[in-house]
Amino acid sequence: VGTFDYVAPEQIRNASEVTRQADVYSLGVLLFEMCTGRVPFQTGNPAATLIAHLQQPAPDPRELRKGLPPDIAHVCLRALEKDPKNRYKTAGEMAAALSDGD
Repeated sequence: VGTFDYVAPEQIRNASEVTRQADVYSLGVLLFEMCTGRVPFQTGNPAATLIAHLQQPAPDPRELRKGLPPDIAHVCLRALEKDPKNRYKTAGEMAAALSDGD
């Protein structure tokens, strides 16, 4: 399942329905952390962290790191979409979006 800071919402709801988009979500958390110096949901409480992954929208990384290019913020936020259908289909697609500025 991984650590609470990087777990995708669908892993919390029903681990049997997890697809590769869960890895994209976790990669989005890592990108967010690389860009801002922290994970998107810092609660200090494992249960609250899980609820945040399920219910709270990810914060815009530009609010935490002024000057972050909008294209990178967009990639990060798309990877952190709650619905796997709204994320990149693969990590490769996400990487291509980062290099293309999409």
